[in-house]
Formats: sequence, structure tokens, C-alpha cells
Amino acid sequence: MTPEEEKILLFINVSMKDYVDVQIKHLQENIDDRFEAMDIASRKDDLLISAKFDAVNHTKDLLKDLTLLSFPRSEHDIYRIKTDAEIADLRESRAESKGKASQSSVSLGYFFTALTFGLALATLIHSFMIK
Repeated sequence: MTPEEEKILLFINVSMKDYVDVQIKHLQENIDDRFEAMDIASRKDDLLISAKFDAVNHTKDLLKDLTLLSFPRSEHDIYRIKTDAEIADLRESRAESKGKASQSSVSLGYFFTALTFGLALATLIHSFMIK
């Protein structure tokens, strides 16, 4: 039997008050079902929104950490200028010292030259005394 036929039978067999009471009961059940469905949907939405906010907050924290660890462009430019100047100074000092001995090397060379000269002189003197 279709809902229309049920209504007709209810209307024929019962009084108007009973019919209205039954209709109100059906409407109340439908309204309760709808409110329950809305509550379930509302709870699901709350969970989804909470999960989305957690993901957004996590991303926000990651970006905050990244900005703390990152090297700003202005600081990079200053660092690059400083290192370029230091590299240029190193190249200049290498070009100046290229082919030149350091002071310790020159002193060591003079020492060995003097030692060799002294030994040669001692050998020459010794060879004259033996004859």
C-alpha cells in the first residue's frame, strides 16, 4: 500500500483528531531524524575542521621554523660582498708572494750558506796546516 492509500484509509476509519495526532507523530519522527542527522553532520564537520586547523597550524609552525633558519637576501648580499673582498685580498697576496720566499726560508738559506762557508773555510785551513 502506498502512503497515499494509507492516508485515505486512516482518514476514513478514524476521526479527525486521531488522524491529526498520527500525522503530528510522523512529522515529529521526521523532525527528530533530521535533527539527529544534522547533529551527526555537525560533529563530522567539527572533526574535519579541527583536522584542517591542525594541518594549517603545523604548516604555519614549519614556515616559522624555516624563516628562523633561513638566510635573508640582504644578509646574503652582505656576506657575498665580504667574502668576495676576502677572496680578492687572498688573490692579491698570492700574486705578491708568488716567486718570493718567506722570511723564514730566506733566514734558513742564509744559515746553511754560512755553515757551508764555515766548513769550507775550516777544510781549507786544515788542508794548509797539514802540508
